[in-house]
Amino acid sequence: MTLRGTMRTGRIERLVWARCEETVIRMGLRLRPDMLRRCMRVMFWLIAGSVAAAQPVDSSTHPIFAALQARDYAALERAIGPADDLNALVNRRRESPLLLACTMRDADAVKLLLSKGASPNPTGLQPGVRNPLSAALLERDPQVTRLLLAAGAELASRNAVGTPFDIVFHTGDNATAQLVYDAMMVDRRADAQVKGDTIRLLDQALCAAARRGRLDWIRRLLDDGASVNAIEMQMYTPLMCAVISRDQESVELILQRGGYPHIALGQSRTTALHYAVAGKAGPAIVRRLLETYAPHAPELNDATSLNESILYKAVLAGDVPVLQLLIDHGANPHAVAGTSDLLTTAIVQGNLGMVEALLRAGVLVGHIARGEASSPTHLDVARDHAKQQPSPERQQILELVERSMATRGP
Repeated sequence: MTLRGTMRTGRIERLVWARCEETVIRMGLRLRPDMLRRCMRVMFWLIAGSVAAAQPVDSSTHPIFAALQARDYAALERAIGPADDLNALVNRRRESPLLLACTMRDADAVKLLLSKGASPNPTGLQPGVRNPLSAALLERDPQVTRLLLAAGAELASRNAVGTPFDIVFHTGDNATAQLVYDAMMVDRRADAQVKGDTIRLLDQALCAAARRGRLDWIRRLLDDGASVNAIEMQMYTPLMCAVISRDQESVELILQRGGYPHIALGQSRTTALHYAVAGKAGPAIVRRLLETYAPHAPELNDATSLNESILYKAVLAGDVPVLQLLIDHGANPHAVAGTSDLLTTAIVQGNLGMVEALLRAGVLVGHIARGEASSPTHLDVARDHAKQQPSPERQQILELVERSMATRGP
């Protein structure tokens, strides 16, 4: 029986599958088709139960939605009965009346719905559904944005499209960005506890600005008191966000303002340098981060919880100039990565330049680093992959390993 055939719930089943696809795309997974199907099967079963239990009732036929579409405000006011919960009604696209009005950029309808009890902070939103403030910001509508903020729309919220700060820095719309900023800074006049919340929002805003390379806003937020080494909700520092976005000017500014590059976050204990190497931020950013490390610093060889060193990430990324930079600064090319070593990984990757760089750095060919004399050699690995995936580059790798093996011995 197919996966789709195991859940005969019509619309709910289709919704779950669509959410699986959205999640895979949003996570940026790049998997083989068979692995992608397996990943989506796992997510399907994880999501199916919650969707079946919390699926909102489709109220598309309610006259409120017809009045909204027609922009008939008198009919809209008549359609809202005393027993109607404006926050529970949704159409086929899972939009509440307020969300639909925000998407339509209809400020008059938004004002009316807010006066009738629609909440700018709906609870229990399905994953992938925007909230009203996100919709207004994505539409770059300052009038609707101003109405929602005046009604108490929360700036600390995060949904499928990120925080309000992520959205305004992504769209590049300075009018709505200024509105969000002003609403955040209102708390400056409140008591100490609220001021603490303001700093937290400032930190979120700083990370969002760094993620989008908004130098003007990075300077402004730092001047207003945002912490240059803050840790945002997704466990990134502003420096990490700038590195991930590959924005050299933002990286430089944050470092100049006191950004600390050696913070290791998450279960994997990942630093900004790890992100720079794995994310192919480029030699310039890697070189700038390396300037903050002493030559041959032990931290250059620190492995994540997955036993992945910075050099190992460089090999996986296939970035030969960055690998050479790391080795020149004192990273250990002989380090073990999992049950293998860097040279084996480079051979498996089929990267001739990487193999040449590791051999120049003094890596010896022989048995791969598994601690057993009977383990395969680098030559065995090169032969196997040259046979299984024949290509001119793999043939050159094989010849290079053969020469090195003959010169240095098994």
